[in-house]
Amino acid sequence: MRLAMQRAKEKGKVTDVVMIGDTPRDMQAGEHAGARTIGTATGIFNEEELRRAGADRTIRDFKKTEMVVQMIAGGK
Repeated sequence: MRLAMQRAKEKGKVTDVVMIGDTPRDMQAGEHAGARTIGTATGIFNEEELRRAGADRTIRDFKKTEMVVQMIAGGK
């Protein structure tokens, strides 16, 4: 992920990256790469576990699509 972000930035194609995932590993990978992270409690991990793993924001599900879009577009 970090290499892909670096290459895209070099070409002027990336200004902000968001990692959305449902595991602590996803949150750690996004954080490690310098991306904003949104944890989704749609798997076996709950919101608290995802926050402890480094999620900037968390959601329970994707039912409130507008809220998810705002999280992605709005930054931290």
